Amino acid sequence: LMADQVRAAMGVPDVIINSAGAGHWKPVQDTTPIEAVEMMGAPYFAAFNVTQAFLAEMLARGSGTLIHMNSPAAIAACPSSAGYAAARGALRSSSRESPSRSGTPPPPALR
Repeated sequence: LMADQVRAAMGVPDVIINSAGAGHWKPVQDTTPIEAVEMMGAPYFAAFNVTQAFLAEMLARGSGTLIHMNSPAAIAACPSSAGYAAARGALRSSSRESPSRSGTPPPPALR
C-alpha cells in the first residue's frame, strides 16, 4: 500500500495535501454509471483513502495538517458537470467532518 511505503520511508506525514482531480464535463443523461463512479475516484476516494490511512496516527500524535484542494463546482452549479460536481461536493462534505471523532472537535494542533 502507498501508506505503508510512505511510513517506511518518512514516517507519518506532518502535512497531507489532497489535490487529485479528474472528470468529464457531461450532463447526467450523457454520463454512464461507470463514468460517475470513476469520477468519484479522484478527488473524493483518493482524498478519503489517504486521509483514512494517516488520520488516526496524526490524531494520536496530536499534530498534522490536512489540506483538501477543491473546485468551485463543489458549491456552484456548472453546466454539464453532473459527475464532476458530485465528486467535488462529496469532498467538500467529507472535509467538513474530518478530522473530528464522534462529533468532537479535533485537538488544536490538528488542522
